[in-house]
Amino acid sequence: MTFFNCKTELNKSANKTIFYPSKEFFEKQKVVEIDLEKTNMNFKEIIHFIDGNQSQRVRAFVAIKENNITRKIIPFVDNGGYRKMKNVLQIKEDSILIDDNYPIKDLNKILARHYENNGKILKYSDSPKRASIELTIDTSSNGSDLKKILLTLTKEFDILNANHMDSLELNIFFDYFRQMSIPVQPPPPIE
Repeated sequence: MTFFNCKTELNKSANKTIFYPSKEFFEKQKVVEIDLEKTNMNFKEIIHFIDGNQSQRVRAFVAIKENNITRKIIPFVDNGGYRKMKNVLQIKEDSILIDDNYPIKDLNKILARHYENNGKILKYSDSPKRASIELTIDTSSNGSDLKKILLTLTKEFDILNANHMDSLELNIFFDYFRQMSIPVQPPPPIE
């Protein structure tokens, strides 16, 4: 009986690694890690690093360790490919940019709506397979800032994914173009 209890305690303290978008995707890639704790790169530089490696068929990933869980994330950078915007849930540090915007505290509810929508609500994804997340933070933000939002996002996604028997994949795109304010010119007056 003591041996069984020791084994159970060992299992509780065992390290766990979760892969995003999936373990299978990681295994098929040549990868290089960006250490968010040690990097001097800001968010914009991180995006350019990911994009440069992506072009060379090497995937950059970040690893976030908390307690006994390591989350390994391969983020994507949109370099002109076609994505239906309704399949992309846009998130900033403190808000979710859909409908009339939601605070980040509503992330679990909005992630569920996005992944479980199946084309029912026009602004949300067509299917769980097509659903993705676009993350935008300030271009001058550092690795520690990025780590905080990724940890929040992945924890909420893990709760949702557990309800789906781990069948969902989290595809995260990094972007900073949303921050650029391009003045919109009014149309010319009608004469």
